Amino acid sequence: MTKGVTLTAALEDYLEAIFNLCRFDSAARSRDIAESLNVHKSTVTAALKSLGQMNLINYAPYEAVTLTPEGRRLAEDVAKRHAALKVFFINVLRVDEAMAESAACGMEHSVPREIVHKLALFASQMQGCPRLEDDAPAVADTVCDACLSRADQALPPHEQITLDRVQPGDTVRAILVRGGGQVKKRITEMGLTRGALATVERIAPMGDPMDLKIRGYRLSLRKDEAARVVVETLPKNEE
Repeated sequence: MTKGVTLTAALEDYLEAIFNLCRFDSAARSRDIAESLNVHKSTVTAALKSLGQMNLINYAPYEAVTLTPEGRRLAEDVAKRHAALKVFFINVLRVDEAMAESAACGMEHSVPREIVHKLALFASQMQGCPRLEDDAPAVADTVCDACLSRADQALPPHEQITLDRVQPGDTVRAILVRGGGQVKKRITEMGLTRGALATVERIAPMGDPMDLKIRGYRLSLRKDEAARVVVETLPKNEE
């Protein structure tokens, strides 16, 4: 977003509406914007004045509205967030289109861009998963091999790796523990649950065991256990 420009959720909605209307015409008219957002024309006028003062639209009373280059950039960003969320709700959560549209409208303003990107990536990876077919049994609390394979191919190696490949001094965020049974139970009970931050303090010769600091205490993992933990490496400025 342009430095010094702060958009409310309502103004983002106006930018998105103008952007969508301009797809079918060269400009957007006040009455069409009002109809699109289900608001009164007087409300539209106040919003257009604000956007005009921010140099995000070209606005003059009684004339059609067009987006400035910066306004188009911001509007496209909102539209992409909206589309990504809607696709996720429909294709992954299997909610109906009306509900997905309503939820996307509400969440597109508050969900960080990075999370929206990952939701879109996840939705793409999950397409074709046999567990998401209409007649498939209820999805268990595990990740199937097909989904893991697509995830490994879609994500660059430096973003998500298994814990046994992390170097001393690195800080990572836990994503998931592959497989199940007592080993998974033991690992998660030690605190390596989704979202937990861990710092690798020491790795013994041959990589076994690995000493970690997590949630304020230290634990050791065998190499075969660490190989089951998928983590996200964090840039130094995010630690």
